[in-house]
Amino acid sequence: MGKRHLKILTLVVFIIVIQIPANRAYSKTPPDIYINRNPILSEVKPYIDRQYRSMVPLRVISEGLGFDVRWDASQNAVTITGNGSEIILKPGSQDCYVNGKLKKLESAPVYRNNRMMVPLRFIAETIDATVHFKQEENLIDITVGTQVQPIYYRDKVVVLLYHHIDPNVTSNSTISPETFKSHLDMLVERGFNVIPIEYIKMLYHDPSKIPPNAVVITFDDGYESFYTYAYPELINRNMVATNFLIVGRIGNKTGEIPKLDWEQLKEMQEHGMSFYSHTYDSHAYGEIGLWGTKAPVFAMPIYREDLGRLETDGEYLARVFADFEKAKLILESELGGERDMFAIPYGWYNQRILKLAEQVGYRYIFSVNSGINDKHTKATKLLRINGGHPEITAETLEKEIFKVVAY
Repeated sequence: MGKRHLKILTLVVFIIVIQIPANRAYSKTPPDIYINRNPILSEVKPYIDRQYRSMVPLRVISEGLGFDVRWDASQNAVTITGNGSEIILKPGSQDCYVNGKLKKLESAPVYRNNRMMVPLRFIAETIDATVHFKQEENLIDITVGTQVQPIYYRDKVVVLLYHHIDPNVTSNSTISPETFKSHLDMLVERGFNVIPIEYIKMLYHDPSKIPPNAVVITFDDGYESFYTYAYPELINRNMVATNFLIVGRIGNKTGEIPKLDWEQLKEMQEHGMSFYSHTYDSHAYGEIGLWGTKAPVFAMPIYREDLGRLETDGEYLARVFADFEKAKLILESELGGERDMFAIPYGWYNQRILKLAEQVGYRYIFSVNSGINDKHTKATKLLRINGGHPEITAETLEKEIFKVVAY
C-alpha cells in the first residue's frame, strides 16, 4: 500500500464508526485525546452518545493530524486536505468522498454547538498510526508516524509574565536561568508559536492572521537579568520577548536590583526584542492616610511631604498623567516608534487609571489577571499567565496554559 493511501486510510478510519462495548471502552466521562503526546483541545467538548461512541469535533481531530479543513457553504460540505489527499463530508450524510471516490460511512456526522462532530474510534495499528485507550486515565493516546504540528487554539493569544532571573536568589517573582530555559524548551516541544507582542493588535482587526498556538513572552520592571539570562536563550531559539520598563530607573546599577541601560535596550531592539512603559517612576507604594496605610502611588491621592498633606484629587490626576506621559515620550525619543502598550504595576487599576492611560495614548494595557486573549478581551485589560514564580516548572506552566485554553 502506498504512503498516500495510508494517509487517506488513517483519516478515514478516524471517521468510520465501530461500536465498542461500554465495559471495554469509555467511561461516562468523555476521554481526553492526545496526538503525539500533544493534548487535543476544543471549545466544544467531546461527548459520548447513547451507542457509546466518543464524538469529537471534526476540525480539531483533522488539524491535530496535520490536515487543513475548509467549509464550503454553497455545497454544505467540509473539505479536508493534506498529504495529497482530499476528503469531503456533508453533515447528516453517510456519503464520504475520498479523492473523488464515494465511500459510505456507518454513521453520519452531526452538529453540536455549531461544530461538526464525528465519531472517534480505536484505529487498528498501521504503519502511520497506533491508538491506545488508557482506561485508568480515561484517555485515547494516538501516535502518528509523521510529525504533525498540533493546533490547540486559533485567533487567540496567550501572554506569559516574568520579572527577574537569578541563579542564586529566589523570590516570588524570581526564577533560575534553568527554569526559564525549560519553559522555552516546553514551548518549542509542544508546538507553541512565540510571536511579537505587536501581533496582539490583530486580535481586534484580523485575528485570522495570528499564527495558531500564539504565545507572547513579557517581562516587567526592566531588570538587567533580562539581558544576561533571557535574551541569549531567546535568540538561540529564534524567539522574541517584551520588557515593560520603569523608565525613570533605566541604567540604575546600584542601590537596587540592576536595571537595563539604553545601550542594552538598543542592542536587543535590533534583534527583535521590544520595550514599553511600566510607568516613569510610579512603581512604588506611598502613604494614603494618617495611619501609615499604603497603596500604589498611582492608585489614589498620596501624602505629599512637600505639601505636608494629602494631594487633592486634581493634583493626583495631574501627577499620574505626567508620569505616564513622560515614560511614553522618553521611550519614543530614545527607541523610536509608537509606544502604545503599557503594563500597570502590581496589576492594580480602576476606571480612572485606565482613562488616564488611554488619554496618554496607551491603547493596549496589560494586567496580571490570568487567561487567554481573544477579540472579546478588552484591549485595556489584557490577560497574562504568571510564569515567573520559582515553583512553576515547565510542566506546571504547560498545564496552566492548557487550563486557560480549555476554559
